[in-house]
This record gives sequence, C-alpha cells and structure tokens, in this order.
Amino acid sequence: MNLHKILRITRRSHAAAPFFSGQRHLGVVLATIGWCSLSVVLTLLPNTIPLFEGRGAVNLFFFHLSITITFFLFGLPYGISFFTCNKPMLVVFRGVLAEVGLFVFIFSKVWSPETDRSLLYTIDPIWAAITILLAKGKITKLSWTGIFTSVIGVCVIYYTSEHIWGDFKTFSSGIFSGALVTVNILILHSLIKTEHTSRIGFYQGIIGSVFSLCILIFHSSAGPFQFPTMQEIIISLFFGVAYSFALFCFIQSAFYIEAFVIRVTSYSLIFFTEFMKWTI
Repeated sequence: MNLHKILRITRRSHAAAPFFSGQRHLGVVLATIGWCSLSVVLTLLPNTIPLFEGRGAVNLFFFHLSITITFFLFGLPYGISFFTCNKPMLVVFRGVLAEVGLFVFIFSKVWSPETDRSLLYTIDPIWAAITILLAKGKITKLSWTGIFTSVIGVCVIYYTSEHIWGDFKTFSSGIFSGALVTVNILILHSLIKTEHTSRIGFYQGIIGSVFSLCILIFHSSAGPFQFPTMQEIIISLFFGVAYSFALFCFIQSAFYIEAFVIRVTSYSLIFFTEFMKWTI
C-alpha cells in the first residue's frame, strides 16, 4: 500500500457518484445518526470505565471484541466467503487508520480530561482539501471559502471557552485523528464497491483487538495484571455495539451520498457532544 495508490484512491473517492443518488436524504440521515452514536461512545466511554492503565487495556479488548462479534454475526449468512477480502491490503490499511485515530483520540482524553476534542475532530474538511490537492484534484474557490469559514467559526467558538491551544498534546492528537478520519472516509467510500459492510467492520474489530492485546502485554510487563469487574466488561461490550452501529451507519451512508458530504455531516458531532455533556 504505497502513497501514490492511496492518493489515487482519495482523488477518485472525493466526489465519486453514490450508488443510489436518488436517495441522498437517506444518506445524510444515516451519516448524522452515525456521528450521534460516535459522540456517545467518545464522550461516555472514557468517563465510564478506566482505559489504558491497569485493567483499562482489558476493557479496550472487550470493547473491540464486541465490535468483532457484532459484525461476525451479521456476516454469518454469507458463509466462508465472508472472510475473503477482494482488496485485503486496503481493508487492513483502513482498519489500522481507524483504530490509530480512535486510540489517539481516546489518549487525548487521558492527557487532558477537561478539553473538548470534538473541535479538533471536526476540522477534517481542511485535511480533506489538502488530501485532494496532494492527489492532484481540484477544489473550487467556493469550496475553499466554505472550508475556511467553517473551520474558523469552530475555532473561535471553542477558543474562548476551552483554551485548547495551550495543550500541545491534545491539540496534536486531535489534529492527527482528524486527518486520519478524512483519509478513512475516502478509503471507505472506495471499499464499498468491492467489500461487504460487515466484512469491513469485522476486520477493524480484529485489528483493534490486536492493538488492545499489545497494550495489555505492555502494562502486564510493567505491573501486576488486573482483571476488570463484571460491570466494566458489560459496559465495554455495550459501547462496542454502539460503535459498531455508528460504523454501520457510516458505511451504509456511503451508498447514498458522496464522501465529502459525509465529512460535512461530521460537524453535527459538535452538537451531539455538547448535548451529551449538558445532559450528564
């Protein structure tokens, strides 16, 4: 999986026509529901159970195990062919990007508990523009105007209340995860042409489980092993199902709307995140 191939995929996927262009409203609804479900996971998961330290690595493993099992159950009707990828390298690469972005985003919660990362997560349109330029694609002046206006607006809103710019770790992790989300959505839009929805989620769950095991081994070597409580395991499994639902909505929305429309709907993550913080 070389850089030239990735850029070529992003250029083709940026404004590629959806399969069912006559039902764009359904794609927008699915993408928005996906961001709503993702905001629930990103807001509540780090605040409900410990992550990354001690038994937190085990919680992360059960979280990803839940994702793997959920998509596996939906893939059972397809038999043994479910496990065969038409583009295995691209499926694995997308899964790695998705998991790295998720882990970095959650890490930022540990580094700066008081910072709202939804701002940094939703500036991915600027990364989309950079990606398209690197792929030698074209972006209209009107699109550039909309991108900068939206990004500046979000920055102004959060700068006055959260002071995120003083925290380099949080700022860097948010920017990095936002960039990964952009490339991820573009690759996802390309994968739906050859891969089944459940297969994409299944292999991401496996990759996340492997990452979690690596973190668990690291922590076990540094200190005594701690097994989570039954309540923490149940919570981890529940959030895994919630994340699976969000991923399912994103994948399905790609059948109805272009990749750049999915990224535009990501701004709803700010609203849902703030609503979650207000309700809890």
